[in-house]
Amino acid sequence: MFYERLSKIYQDKPFLSTEFPFEEYYPLFKRFVLEEVERNTKYINPYRFSYNYGIAPKRSLRLFLVLSDHDESFLEKYFFYECECGESVILPYEQIYEFTCPNCEESITDSDESYDYLKYIKILFKLSNSIRQGVLSDLKAQSPSDYKGRKGTDSEGDEQAVVTLGEAFEVNKLKDEPTASKDLDKLESRVFRALTYRLN
Repeated sequence: MFYERLSKIYQDKPFLSTEFPFEEYYPLFKRFVLEEVERNTKYINPYRFSYNYGIAPKRSLRLFLVLSDHDESFLEKYFFYECECGESVILPYEQIYEFTCPNCEESITDSDESYDYLKYIKILFKLSNSIRQGVLSDLKAQSPSDYKGRKGTDSEGDEQAVVTLGEAFEVNKLKDEPTASKDLDKLESRVFRALTYRLN
């Protein structure tokens, strides 16, 4: 399932083969995912992928954005922020447009901190349930030692860093490159409309 699902995404998004050659990135990404599932990690971090394999952090984030923007995606995007009321809010993409706290019903765009909106909201990536279950089956059949990662000697990344919304917007649309995540592009337009309205 892992190979077939990733191959389909590459077929649907031909620019992936140029930016992230399948023969190079498939074994790295598969090994990384196996390690994360074995560790029982709930959310997987593109910056840890960058750190482990010596990939530039922005490139790693761009790959994760592409893999979370597909009808049969590997990854699901979640959005996290700390509300002024003290509530920790995690919302899936489908519920994110208003960024409304379920506790106090306050929208982050109405907050005094909304000028730092792009820094306060974090993006979390989670393996889809079908991929996670497939990986668990693989782990039962394989020795864990087969999937030990390596720390990249040229790594620029911080494996503990968290992706901010602003960082995601920055790498989503690079000059002369296709948009990585169309749903994030739509979200960016809505975010800036909300902020522009507040500033006016």
